[in-house]
Amino acid sequence: MDFGLKDRIALVTGASSGLGHACARTLVDEGARVCITGSDADRIAAAATQLGPGVDGSVLDLTEPRHPEAAVAHVTATCGAPPTILVMSTGGPPAGTFDSTDDAQWERATDLILRGAVRTIRACLPGMRAAGHGRIVLITSIAAQEPIEGLLTSSTLRAGLHGFVNALAREIGALGITANAVMPGYTRTNRLIELADRWAEQRGTTREGVLESLAAGTPIGRIAEPAELAAAVAFLCSEQAAAINGVALPVDGGELRSI
Repeated sequence: MDFGLKDRIALVTGASSGLGHACARTLVDEGARVCITGSDADRIAAAATQLGPGVDGSVLDLTEPRHPEAAVAHVTATCGAPPTILVMSTGGPPAGTFDSTDDAQWERATDLILRGAVRTIRACLPGMRAAGHGRIVLITSIAAQEPIEGLLTSSTLRAGLHGFVNALAREIGALGITANAVMPGYTRTNRLIELADRWAEQRGTTREGVLESLAAGTPIGRIAEPAELAAAVAFLCSEQAAAINGVALPVDGGELRSI
């Protein structure tokens, strides 16, 4: 199926590794002109090189209020037009409980997950409005729908993102712009390895034991791969997905039990 993404300009955040990088790879393979961002200059430059010729990499720290606007200006200067596809992947804030999370950690997590998304979308929307076309996809987590123990700030703020996406979708849908969220479940990324190490220490077991337990508890019997989530993101960015707007799509192997 041709997703109609050839020569579309796409901005993918958090793309130095993990889910963001996988999404950038899939969009490149679909013919989009991809610009990627991350908070570390060396890592994002290496990731852009890995993705191939024509992929641009620049620094975007979502906790810095002026960075999103500067990143969109950079994409516009590099590609000759602003992005009409925005895929936002953000690293999760540190794991923690209510008692272990102070005000400063709440503020940083809010800047990273919620304010960072609002600022980046605000920077992208004028170009999408002018083009009469846009796709916004936020990568959240199944923790937004069924909170995961020890991921208090992530569970709270990503749930807020879902409310934001649905409300925003109602405002911009008639302009030819859609906004959706994708909820990964347990997916083979560095973030999952970090969490597995934490849970292994708490439970007196090993990383491998935790990963095996997570896989066994998932209906498909395994941990998902980043490319599988990226395929769903690419479809939501496609011409064929024009009527899908304001949803939170789980890509979790059936992990969520809610209807």
